[in-house]
Amino acid sequence: MRRTARVVALFGIGLAFASAVRGPLAQDDAAAGSIELPISFDKIWFRPGDSGLGGGKQSGVLTVSEQGLEFAAKKQSHVLSWSRVEMISYGAMSGDTDTKWVVLALNPVAGQWSYIGYRDGQKMGFGTGTPRIFEAIVEGSRHAGAGPFAVPSGFSAYITPGLQFTLALPDDWHASVVASTLVDGRPLWGTTIFSPLDLAAARKDPAEAERLMDRLDAGTERAVFLDRFEAGGGFSCRRLGKGGRRRLVEKINAALRPLQLASELEWTPRPHRYCTAWNANGRAVRKDTEIDLSFYAISDGLTAYLFTTRRPAGGEVETQFEPVSRSLRTAVAR
Repeated sequence: MRRTARVVALFGIGLAFASAVRGPLAQDDAAAGSIELPISFDKIWFRPGDSGLGGGKQSGVLTVSEQGLEFAAKKQSHVLSWSRVEMISYGAMSGDTDTKWVVLALNPVAGQWSYIGYRDGQKMGFGTGTPRIFEAIVEGSRHAGAGPFAVPSGFSAYITPGLQFTLALPDDWHASVVASTLVDGRPLWGTTIFSPLDLAAARKDPAEAERLMDRLDAGTERAVFLDRFEAGGGFSCRRLGKGGRRRLVEKINAALRPLQLASELEWTPRPHRYCTAWNANGRAVRKDTEIDLSFYAISDGLTAYLFTTRRPAGGEVETQFEPVSRSLRTAVAR
């Protein structure tokens, strides 16, 4: 079924930026405060992702609290503290690609699982409550400051719209949403700029907003650009094919205008949880202007995430990825 997409532009005359919610743990309004803990779910299917103490698929009651997770079933029950949860995702599990699971990657403990899954077991496993379970587990982990929300001192967790990604930003940085695309009513794709510059505060003065953007575009101010867009064919969790490379270059060129890429991009694979990320460096030019670029791209199969930093030609562009390198280890992937 074709998705319904609608672009909502958050900038117009005078570059009036709309800032994302900012705080110790910021997230979109649709998800914030929608879950009260503790909360219990009946007829939940549990499945360990590998060999360990658990057997096959079981059905029981799942309770999510600020302390952790408790699953009670006839054959086997378990309790997990939030300190064991490293990553939360929503999607297919190996061996069961037809339905969606809430999948948790866990800290390695001898004799225990490395990842597990929960889903609504009503209607023979096709119940519609699995997204609600996902939101509850994310909320519990968020409150505990654990898993994908465990960030170093001096950093704050920023959640992209739709709970797609958690970014660890320096406390003195700002997140400014430039544009957002609604898919089925949710802000799935769009562009956000992370920088020490407060673009939202500058929107009252169009001339100042334009001056700040010029500094960001020229790479003279620290910033990380995040473009989220439909992955399309050729760019999945583990693979970047010709179609995916072509789409990345198209997105990069569109973001750089009026500058243009001056060299071919060589994408190098990097390990990223159970996916593969791709890194590339390049240079963009226009008349007498040159900037060096560094890219980090990853896909969950539905959304592609392209992180970009810019520096004047000859600058150390890689050092600008410190916030990104921390962020990419704390992803909430859907």
